[in-house]
Amino acid sequence: MDVGDLVRDEVEAMIPVAGGLGITLTMRMGPGPHTASIDRPRVGRIVRNLLSNAVEHASQAGVEVAVASNRRGVAVLVRDYGVGLTTQQVDRVFDRFWRADAARARTLGGTGLGLSIAREDALLHDGALEVWGAPGQGASFRLLLPRTSEGLGKNPPLPLVLRQGASRTSASLVEFSAAVTAAAPHTTRRRRRPRHRSRRRHREACDAIRRAGDGSGARPGGVFLDSDGRSRAGGRRRR
Repeated sequence: MDVGDLVRDEVEAMIPVAGGLGITLTMRMGPGPHTASIDRPRVGRIVRNLLSNAVEHASQAGVEVAVASNRRGVAVLVRDYGVGLTTQQVDRVFDRFWRADAARARTLGGTGLGLSIAREDALLHDGALEVWGAPGQGASFRLLLPRTSEGLGKNPPLPLVLRQGASRTSASLVEFSAAVTAAAPHTTRRRRRPRHRSRRRHREACDAIRRAGDGSGARPGGVFLDSDGRSRAGGRRRR
């Protein structure tokens, strides 16, 4: 299976979501083919987790995705230019349920298992998932998948740390359909909310419960905040 085609599909699916947050996604692909023996659902899940994580933490500089291969392996690199990671955070980024900033509200939801599962999926392919980060310089995740029984070898197709725009000289820009890219501005207007919106919804929900207690007609019950900040009655509630 061509890993480049798989990554393209996942990037295409993420473009409207990223556009809704004001984040630009670009993809470049080196000369192919980028074929490898893979479990498509598992590798798709790895790429999806890396993309959502990058979009979640990216800055206006956007997110860059690159695919390249050599005789021994295929590399997929996802690079953001957001807040970055400290050395201690890099050491823990694949821990289950760990988040780099526990106080930071998540935009895309998630359980905290994504990167941990992604690394496990990579290891099941005899591959590797590596990370680099620096405060204020963003983060970079590199997925390596072997193409032969010889393993990955010592010379990966892509460096772990991709400088901004570095892939432009060695790889071709992947073009996406106008229908995909046109969806982003519409989503932006719909999804952007002031940061205080979820707190205001919470206050409104609490007021509704108090009104229910004094007989003003609102129906009592538990209230929780779901992943997009909306308050709902009953039920339960969460890098």
